[in-house]
Amino acid sequence: MDKFTCDDLQIIKGKYFCYRDLCRKDCTKESCEKWIINQIKQEHKRSIKIHGEFPDDIFKCFCILQEEVCEVAKEINDGNKDIEALRTELIQVGAMALKFLICIDSMKNNKEGL
Repeated sequence: MDKFTCDDLQIIKGKYFCYRDLCRKDCTKESCEKWIINQIKQEHKRSIKIHGEFPDDIFKCFCILQEEVCEVAKEINDGNKDIEALRTELIQVGAMALKFLICIDSMKNNKEGL
């Protein structure tokens, strides 16, 4: 592969890459956003496979999302300079936010939980 774009990259040598890492010259903001959204969708599917859907309780859903946000805060507060670890945590926050949105839509349709 001569030219890298965000659409081509997922995991190389066990690390996530984005336009800042390899495809700076060829990447656009839109292709980077597409790559990030794809990573969030993949993490969402992975989390459902491992943990199942969110509970039908809005407070429990919020606590799960908050736990992921706290992991981002921990990365920052610990002075960790590992951008890949921070990116991974942020992707997990995005996946849990997506899971939460799907859950509240389900609760609203069932007239439960909200």
